[in-house]
Amino acid sequence: MPRGGKREGAGRKPKQRPPEPPPKAPAAPKPELTVVDGLAEPEWSAQFTDELDQDLARRQWRIIIGELRGSEKLANANERQVKRLVDSYVLYEIAMRHVADEGAVFPRKGKKQPAYNPWFTVLKDANAMASAAEAELTITPRRRNNGGKVQRQKPSIVGGGYLKAVAK
Repeated sequence: MPRGGKREGAGRKPKQRPPEPPPKAPAAPKPELTVVDGLAEPEWSAQFTDELDQDLARRQWRIIIGELRGSEKLANANERQVKRLVDSYVLYEIAMRHVADEGAVFPRKGKKQPAYNPWFTVLKDANAMASAAEAELTITPRRRNNGGKVQRQKPSIVGGGYLKAVAK
């Protein structure tokens, strides 16, 4: 009698171990986040899951920061607006990929008129958001002269640096 009992299959069965998962590939090194004039680059992996989108966001952020810095319009107050601009650029690219794969319109079931692809609407909205953010930041060449330059304040030096301030 197999394994101690009168019936077939009676008794405890030996534990079966689940197969070991294959060893994980080493994680790709995280790109170092940059800080430019007090503006820290956002953590794009927290927002975008695709590595191509993260790389696009990194490149666009650096380009925009470089443009603002070159035209002396980079300020800490622009940090959120720059992030929104990068978000709209990446969203535009994602929507563009979907529209390129699926088309701008597709036939409806049981209807004669075709329907717009929802990604086409996202594409148009992302374009409008990007245009508005570019205008706010005065990035485009047409609007570059409209915005004022950021005034960097130099600390006042008492006596040309030779005298100390006296506490009252």
